[in-house]
Amino acid sequence: MAAAAPALHGEHLPADRATVTEMRPRAAEIYKTLSVETFRAAFDKGMQLSAYLEMQDPSSNYRDGLDSFERLLKIAGIKVNSSEDHGYYANTWEDFQETEQKRALCAEWCIRTWRRTALGRPVNTRALYASTDQPAGSVIEPFVSAAQARYTQIAPAIPLNEIVALTTPIVGDAYRAFYLTSDAPSQRFVRVAQGAEVPVAKLVGADHPVRLHKYGRALEATYEQLRRQRIDLVGLHIARIAIQAEIDRVAAGINTMINGDGNTGTAATNFNLTALDAAATPPNPTIKAYLTFKLKWLNPYVMTHVLVQSDTGVSLQLLNTGTANIPLAHIQTPLGLGEFEIINPQLGDRVRFGVTADAPATTVLGFDARFALERAVEIGSDITEIARFVERQTNRIVISIVEGFLVLDQFSAKTLSLSS
Repeated sequence: MAAAAPALHGEHLPADRATVTEMRPRAAEIYKTLSVETFRAAFDKGMQLSAYLEMQDPSSNYRDGLDSFERLLKIAGIKVNSSEDHGYYANTWEDFQETEQKRALCAEWCIRTWRRTALGRPVNTRALYASTDQPAGSVIEPFVSAAQARYTQIAPAIPLNEIVALTTPIVGDAYRAFYLTSDAPSQRFVRVAQGAEVPVAKLVGADHPVRLHKYGRALEATYEQLRRQRIDLVGLHIARIAIQAEIDRVAAGINTMINGDGNTGTAATNFNLTALDAAATPPNPTIKAYLTFKLKWLNPYVMTHVLVQSDTGVSLQLLNTGTANIPLAHIQTPLGLGEFEIINPQLGDRVRFGVTADAPATTVLGFDARFALERAVEIGSDITEIARFVERQTNRIVISIVEGFLVLDQFSAKTLSLSS
């Protein structure tokens, strides 16, 4: 008789599939070895701890609805949410500090709470291995982010990933961007006469490397103040701080899109209101000026996003079409006058609209979010703070990141100045 397949932690796959992963460490074994060195091993591979744990112990081997990090919380007996209706409560902060393993879980939980707030969605790494299982979030598994937790419902008005086209992980604190040196017309795929030279669009390095800067925030309290606090309450404060951090990082991205990243030709092209509509009276936008501004993006670009201050945002939303100047797109089809339909539905007129005090006054910042901005981030830049937290109890929860913003495509961002 064949030997039985090794048991997996929790509900597991049939024996014929379990043998494929029998040499991998199980969750309970991984938990015993958790330390700051686990974080370092993750960063050496260019990933966060949650993704590293998923690589070590794939959730495709389980049917418990948890990802690898959540499974370790369950082994540690740490509940991070409360539900009075169902009679369970989050552990206290003190429970998170009992052992080095639990402090390691605590550090990653703080990072996940921060990232969940910044991204506006739950952090779950089961998809790393294309698992079809859904992440847990019910009263059956209070070890993860159940819907009742208020800090999971907090999200920034403008998430950073809404304006960033590409994130590049790097080693070091400086990054040299690459740009296409030719302008849009010279990039065309044109007919070439026999024997003639094929037009070249060069990809070259930037003249000046962009320096990355450290962004961070610390939540400080005495251990006596923290030790009896419920974990979900601490999570609420972390989420609130994460919102402000996201606002500040978006401001840095906006500044880069408008003023460039320090390299020649990377600043946004500006258009004045009266140049687009001679009849306009600054600083009052007109429907003609706005539509003309939108048409400054030509294939392959399209204005996907607009960022403005609140007063400018109100002016845009109250654009007056007049009684004799109603755009054809707004006339009902039954009148028999027809309508326009975008050829490529992906380029449909669904401009995403954001209001922020960090946008320039009386200015409309429009950009194509698919090409506008690159974000460079240093891998493992917060390992020092994590090591300090895991190896000994501290009075601070520090979350920081070293990153910089670069113009990915100089033709993708433009501004409309309403003051002239």
